[in-house]
Amino acid sequence: MTKTPNAEAIEFVIAVLWISGRTVSDIAKATGKSRGAVSGIITRSGIQRAEMSADERRDFLLKMKADRRDEGMLNKFDWIARYANTNGAGR
Repeated sequence: MTKTPNAEAIEFVIAVLWISGRTVSDIAKATGKSRGAVSGIITRSGIQRAEMSADERRDFLLKMKADRRDEGMLNKFDWIARYANTNGAGR
Protein backbone atom coordinates (compact mmCIF):
# COMPACT_ATOMS: atom_id res chain seq x y z
CA MET A 1 0.00 0.00 0.00
CA THR A 2 1.34 3.44 -0.97
CA LYS A 3 1.57 5.94 1.84
CA THR A 4 -0.14 9.29 1.21
CA PRO A 5 2.23 12.20 1.93
CA ASN A 6 1.25 14.39 4.87
CA ALA A 7 0.21 18.02 4.45
CA GLU A 8 3.55 19.35 5.72
CA ALA A 9 5.44 17.33 3.10
CA ILE A 10 3.16 18.59 0.30
CA GLU A 11 3.57 22.20 1.48
CA PHE A 12 7.35 21.71 1.57
CA VAL A 13 7.36 20.35 -2.00
CA ILE A 14 5.21 23.25 -3.21
CA ALA A 15 7.55 25.77 -1.56
CA VAL A 16 10.63 24.13 -3.10
CA LEU A 17 9.10 24.04 -6.57
CA TRP A 18 7.94 27.66 -6.24
CA ILE A 19 11.36 28.93 -5.13
CA SER A 20 13.01 26.93 -7.91
CA GLY A 21 11.04 28.91 -10.49
CA ARG A 22 8.12 26.64 -11.37
CA THR A 23 4.72 28.18 -12.13
CA VAL A 24 1.58 27.56 -10.10
CA SER A 25 0.21 25.53 -13.03
CA ASP A 26 3.32 23.34 -13.18
CA ILE A 27 3.25 22.80 -9.41
CA ALA A 28 -0.45 21.92 -9.50
CA LYS A 29 0.20 19.29 -12.17
CA ALA A 30 3.17 17.85 -10.25
CA THR A 31 1.36 17.64 -6.92
CA GLY A 32 -2.15 16.81 -8.05
CA LYS A 33 -3.50 19.90 -6.29
CA SER A 34 -5.67 22.57 -7.88
CA ARG A 35 -4.09 25.85 -8.97
CA GLY A 36 -6.10 27.60 -6.26
CA ALA A 37 -4.84 25.24 -3.57
CA VAL A 38 -1.23 25.70 -4.69
CA SER A 39 -1.62 29.48 -4.86
CA GLY A 40 -3.13 29.51 -1.37
CA ILE A 41 -0.28 27.45 0.07
CA ILE A 42 2.27 29.76 -1.55
CA THR A 43 0.49 32.85 -0.23
CA ARG A 44 0.24 31.45 3.32
CA SER A 45 3.92 30.46 3.27
CA GLY A 46 4.93 34.11 3.03
CA ILE A 47 7.60 33.32 0.46
CA GLN A 48 8.14 36.40 -1.72
CA ARG A 49 9.94 34.91 -4.72
CA ALA A 50 9.67 38.16 -6.69
CA GLU A 51 11.73 39.95 -4.06
CA MET A 52 14.53 37.37 -4.08
CA SER A 53 17.61 37.47 -6.27
CA ALA A 54 18.73 34.31 -8.05
CA ASP A 55 21.48 33.89 -5.45
CA GLU A 56 18.99 34.26 -2.59
CA ARG A 57 16.71 31.67 -4.18
CA ARG A 58 19.65 29.29 -4.63
CA ASP A 59 20.69 29.73 -0.99
CA PHE A 60 17.10 29.24 0.18
CA LEU A 61 16.86 25.99 -1.80
CA LEU A 62 20.14 24.74 -0.33
CA LYS A 63 18.84 25.37 3.20
CA MET A 64 15.63 23.53 2.35
CA LYS A 65 17.62 20.64 0.88
CA ALA A 66 19.63 20.39 4.12
CA ASP A 67 16.38 20.10 6.11
CA ARG A 68 14.26 18.02 3.74
CA ARG A 69 10.67 17.30 4.76
CA ASP A 70 9.41 15.97 1.44
CA GLU A 71 9.10 12.28 2.39
CA GLY A 72 11.22 11.35 -0.63
CA MET A 73 9.03 13.09 -3.22
CA LEU A 74 11.98 15.21 -4.39
CA ASN A 75 14.57 12.42 -4.63
CA LYS A 76 15.12 13.15 -8.34
CA PHE A 77 14.83 16.94 -8.01
CA ASP A 78 17.96 18.91 -9.00
CA TRP A 79 17.59 21.72 -6.39
CA ILE A 80 18.50 24.42 -8.92
CA ALA A 81 16.89 27.86 -8.97
CA ARG A 82 15.82 28.59 -12.53
CA TYR A 83 14.48 31.72 -14.14
CA ALA A 84 11.28 32.68 -12.36
CA ASN A 85 8.53 34.74 -13.94
CA THR A 86 8.02 37.27 -11.17
CA ASN A 87 5.43 39.54 -12.76
CA GLY A 88 2.51 37.47 -11.52
CA ALA A 89 1.79 35.94 -14.92
CA GLY A 90 2.87 32.51 -13.69
CA ARG A 91 0.17 32.43 -11.07
